[in-house]
Amino acid sequence: MPRAVVVAVLLLASCQFKEPADQADAAVDAPPPECEANTQVCVADRFTACGPDGRFVRHEVPNGGPAGEPITLVMDEYDCPLGCHATEPRCAAFDPLYDTGPFAADDAPDVALLDSNGSRLVVVTDTDVSSGELTLTDASGAAFRLPARVVAQPDGPEILVLHARSLTIGADMHLYATGRRALAFVVNLDVWVAGKLDASGWNVGAGFHPTQACQGAAANVASGGGGNVTVGGGSSLGTNGGPALGSLDPPWPLQGGCTSGQLESRGGGLPGGALLLASATKVTIAEGGLVTVAGGPGRAFVSPIDGTSKAGGGGSGGAIAIDAPVVSIAIGARLNGQGGSGAAAVHAVDGARQDGLAGDHDVASTTVPGARCTGCGTGGDGASRTTSPGRGSGVAPAIAGGGGALGRARIRTRTGTLLPPLEALQIAHRLEPLLTR
Repeated sequence: MPRAVVVAVLLLASCQFKEPADQADAAVDAPPPECEANTQVCVADRFTACGPDGRFVRHEVPNGGPAGEPITLVMDEYDCPLGCHATEPRCAAFDPLYDTGPFAADDAPDVALLDSNGSRLVVVTDTDVSSGELTLTDASGAAFRLPARVVAQPDGPEILVLHARSLTIGADMHLYATGRRALAFVVNLDVWVAGKLDASGWNVGAGFHPTQACQGAAANVASGGGGNVTVGGGSSLGTNGGPALGSLDPPWPLQGGCTSGQLESRGGGLPGGALLLASATKVTIAEGGLVTVAGGPGRAFVSPIDGTSKAGGGGSGGAIAIDAPVVSIAIGARLNGQGGSGAAAVHAVDGARQDGLAGDHDVASTTVPGARCTGCGTGGDGASRTTSPGRGSGVAPAIAGGGGALGRARIRTRTGTLLPPLEALQIAHRLEPLLTR
């Protein structure tokens, strides 16, 4: 037993007092250099950058793979998303829309919002961000402190701009944006949306502008739908829907759609809001992913003044902007800006009544049918990619509200082209090439 102890002590002493390896030994252990240190070059749209250690620069991208899995980008003849800069040895870049750039420093967080526990994670865009950041926390308790600022628009609402290094909205996440400001995510690397990014008229979608001229006309019994790309549908009693906001040709501000006409003291069907997704590399809307600014349903209700049932029009769709060298929209993914449909009622004391449908009531459907009920009028259909907003129909006391108009989207890519599945774009849209710098 004593002999064993002595041996152990000798071994320990040998380990503790071994001479450190000299620099020559360390050099043998180091990986061989891959490139000439501190150099970079961009030729034929391919970029190579070598760090001070003689190794190619590498970037970890948490969601950059084909299925949103992590990948490592090696700057060894890396294929520049926008090609090489015209005069400098680097990849070309671009400025995101609406003065929401520049892209953040590389120490911005990688944001992975994966689970909202069957509910909604709500972002209130009116939140005070004078501290320069806003924290988002998902149902798992994962918290992300995002650099945040507010950008003014001359002809539209302010924009709350949130910066991230990468952004993942998982399949079990429902992120809802509400408030007067529009919402923009400006992201250095990839954006991956497999869940629901929502600024619809379920509530007051982010970027709702209450003084816009596209609101439906006020009414006493039945109102028309909100306008946007087109006029909103009129009511069964001839009340006009809201005027159109104008063509898809830019420039137009990042702002939501319009309500239907007001009934008594009640607002009309709520409009979709306004969202911007900007990425310096790629935006992917994966299978099952939904980005929605759909209009809300027309509402039917009993008047607190005279006790009769009344029928409102649907809210119009809002606005989506996407800025990225590559935009990929998978089969089963959707960008939705359909209008809400009109409500229906019997204009009598406590008469039958039925609300309309939200523009995104069924993400697989390309129609938004107006409300129907026994003895009621028929609500106007909400606008879709292929149909205009419908007019409410019926002969009093059968009454109905009009349908909300279709929202708009502006999508900029390297080539100015996009070939998504036909049913994916449930919104009027314009495609443009990115302008590089």
